[in-house]
Amino acid sequence: MQTDARIAEAIGVIAEWLTQLATRQDPAPTQAAQVALLNANQIAAALGVPKSWVREQSRLGNIPVVKLGHYCRYRLADVEAALAERDGHD
Repeated sequence: MQTDARIAEAIGVIAEWLTQLATRQDPAPTQAAQVALLNANQIAAALGVPKSWVREQSRLGNIPVVKLGHYCRYRLADVEAALAERDGHD
């Protein structure tokens, strides 16, 4: 009987978890894109500038970069905020 009670409890927990999972709302794609790590090509395309400009600004410390080993990745929102701050547009 103790086994039956544990099984019933486990089923209840799983059912609750499935209900939460089914009703969960994912962030809008635009929010996800703001958080995603992008490479230099993607940032360059988003900003309408050459990839070389992105890499140069990274080296100069003018735009924030996330280092993953020898890879450089960027968050679009962070780069746009840094450029706006640099240009005086808060």
